[in-house]
Order: sequence, then structure tokens, then C-alpha cells
Amino acid sequence: MAATLFFRGEPERTVQLYEAADALRIAINTPMAPVDRSDHDPIRAAARAALRERDVGAHDSSPA
Repeated sequence: MAATLFFRGEPERTVQLYEAADALRIAINTPMAPVDRSDHDPIRAAARAALRERDVGAHDSSPA
């Protein structure tokens, strides 16, 4: 689902979903399987990068 959100152009919701899933896995003491991590990590990194770019762009375009 997070990947779908990312490819729909919703990086903030993507990161929120990954963070919620991390919190749940910690709460129930169930780590992510390595095979799943290899799918999730690149999308999570891309979503975070998109948020950073958006934030930098917002700062660059703000009035001085």
C-alpha cells in the first residue's frame, strides 16, 4: 500500500504508513523479514528524498 501511495505522488503519506508499520512491528516484537526490507527500503528512501526536495523547494521560494 505504501508503494502505491508513493507512485500516486503522496510521499508524506508513504512515510507515515511506513513509520506506523514500524511502530506496530516494534509493539508486537516482530521484525520485518529481510526479503520484505529489500522491497520497502528503496521506496521509503525515495519518499523521504521527495519530502526533503519539497521542503527545500518551499524554503527557496519563500520571500526574504
